[in-house]
Amino acid sequence: MYRHQSSAEGDIARDLGRARWIKVLAGRGNVLTREVFSPLWSGELSPGSVQVLLPDTLTPDYSWLDRRSHDLRLFDPGFTPDLLKNQVQANMDYVAQVTRAQPHVELRSFNLPNTCRVIATDRAAYLTFYSSSSHGRNSPCLYARAPGLLYSIALQQFDVVWTNSSPAHPTP
Repeated sequence: MYRHQSSAEGDIARDLGRARWIKVLAGRGNVLTREVFSPLWSGELSPGSVQVLLPDTLTPDYSWLDRRSHDLRLFDPGFTPDLLKNQVQANMDYVAQVTRAQPHVELRSFNLPNTCRVIATDRAAYLTFYSSSSHGRNSPCLYARAPGLLYSIALQQFDVVWTNSSPAHPTP
């Protein structure tokens, strides 16, 4: 277990470097724009497939992203009603741009409870469960090696969301 999810980034980078496939379910997606993922987006790494899930920013009525945004505003006065949506959209646009020439990358969006982050490879999974009273970056991150129960649960969480997702809509 890592005390904060950012403490795991060095090990995540190592596991991404050895991965045959990668699955990412993120609540905001900031990690996707950091150094840990830059070898993947630059083409330095070439796993067989990469699947990325980010929250849906286009749901016109109440969404789970709106719920998470509401929770964040309760303890962080800097969060305006649209800030989280704008951050997710910016990260979605970034991933769409850096992967436009990488056919093995799929970017999808979901409108389901925004309760955790999963970064999984064929070797390991990193899980961060979000609290309704804290930013995800302040949450502990669990490491699960394949095979194992926690690893299977991480993949199951990702697969359930993937099944209920749709193609992402980056800003034109």
